Amino acid sequence: MQTKEHIMYLLLECNGNMELVKTLLPGFLLPDAIRMYTRNREYSHFEADPKNPKEHSYMKFPVDLKNMTKESIEAGLKKDAYLVVHDPCVIGEETSLEVFLSTNKHLPENLKNGIYLHLSQDRQFDTFIRQVIDCSKRYDDIFINSNGEKMDGGQCRKYIGAVEDEIAGILALKVQKELGITCDQNWFDTVIGNMIRDAYPEELTENTCKYIKIHPDSENQLHNLGTIPRQKSMDRAIEFMLDDPEKAADAYKTAISIKQREQCDKESAFAKYEKQTGKVPITASDEPKQDGRGME
Repeated sequence: MQTKEHIMYLLLECNGNMELVKTLLPGFLLPDAIRMYTRNREYSHFEADPKNPKEHSYMKFPVDLKNMTKESIEAGLKKDAYLVVHDPCVIGEETSLEVFLSTNKHLPENLKNGIYLHLSQDRQFDTFIRQVIDCSKRYDDIFINSNGEKMDGGQCRKYIGAVEDEIAGILALKVQKELGITCDQNWFDTVIGNMIRDAYPEELTENTCKYIKIHPDSENQLHNLGTIPRQKSMDRAIEFMLDDPEKAADAYKTAISIKQREQCDKESAFAKYEKQTGKVPITASDEPKQDGRGME
């Protein structure tokens, strides 16, 4: 799950309570942020061994986040950590919350709770992705998307990125509607950026913030609320994501199917119009834009 999605789900979890968000955020972002030092996702996400699911990678997270360095984290990995070595794959293995809790009893509650929430979200999102994409032959670099199309690892990564951008856009609208918070690029750069800056060393702050990028389409939706058509099935995918990822995947696939059918119907109508009139129909993208105050 992308960092921007993690944060917006955290906002919903905290019901917009920014003091609670600030308390949880340093630990909440740590499993992804610390990869700047560990490199391997398996350590900080407690991933299972694909050949022996009872074995897991693990690490002990530091308590003093502000003074983390590459050297201090590497020293910790040498002292008390374990890395499952397996063939590379764009899809991670299952995260174990139990292994995290058993190996990180030393953490204060705010860090432990933040990390736990992050890992819980990743577990659910990973389940969702495995329902949308057939990953059964992932170590052969073969993936099948929801349209039945075969992909390699690079194509799969791009496909997941597009899915996440779409989800993030709808999630941002949900946060704006329910909590009154506009999660645009400026908000992430300032509000969230300052929270990260207070908790992490400078180099880790910069590296963490550079991955929080909002798609231009999401920005446009946020600043023109109500002008973008919405699908109830896509909204249901967002609702179910953290509680029932399999149901979320079904809702997502329904939304994609509806979108594709609408696109086919539109293309057929355009072709029919052009054949009958000899004219190319004007689309919404060809018309002058409005911002609610008149013509631009």
